[in-house]
Amino acid sequence: MSPIPRHAVKLTQRIRNPTLRNLTLSLIEEASQKPDLAHFTIAILK
Repeated sequence: MSPIPRHAVKLTQRIRNPTLRNLTLSLIEEASQKPDLAHFTIAILK
């Protein structure tokens, strides 16, 4: 499991629903491991 970027964790801490927060973190982690999705994830989180 690769570390999740700090800015992504800060983003998800604003989500109050724990289930939604965990799903969002999982999605970000999954996307960051796939080269074709990684640039999209980084662009959206900036």
